[in-house]
Amino acid sequence: MGRVVISATLLLGCGCIMSPDINVEPQEVLYPPQIITSSLSPADQFSIYDLDLACTPAVFKVGQVRDLNKKDKLVARFLEDWKDDDNKSSFVTLFIYPVPGQIDRPGVESQLNLTRYALGVVHTMRLFVSDSEPLNDGNGMQLPEGSDGQYDFYQWTFRVVEEGSGICASESNE
Repeated sequence: MGRVVISATLLLGCGCIMSPDINVEPQEVLYPPQIITSSLSPADQFSIYDLDLACTPAVFKVGQVRDLNKKDKLVARFLEDWKDDDNKSSFVTLFIYPVPGQIDRPGVESQLNLTRYALGVVHTMRLFVSDSEPLNDGNGMQLPEGSDGQYDFYQWTFRVVEEGSGICASESNE
């Protein structure tokens, strides 16, 4: 019993070690970028777009992208005939938003020469916007492992049809 009292007296006599106040800033909530679908051209209205061969090049465009994390550097890629398998197409257009600091970012566009496509065959154009640089592995939508990056995408499905029988997806058709 005497040893316990002596040990307790020694511990209490040494004083209490207090840690200094640690000022911890709250971590920023990470939000994915958002493609504003009301700003798409061709407009978000068809499941398959019949694009008129006479209206080449076809212009695929988003007028606005939003990211609530103002510091994020956004990267946009347009991917032609993207598939979620081992047979991935490379990107058509790469765009890096130059200046972070805004919630609403300007739009981007990509053009396709429709004369390269056989009539009536279904194709896709996918817009992929991320807040982290994607891997350059041909996939186009793969973010680095351990990345806190997030993304959004939109896909147009289209086929090229004979002149005079489809819609024009061109810059003048907004």
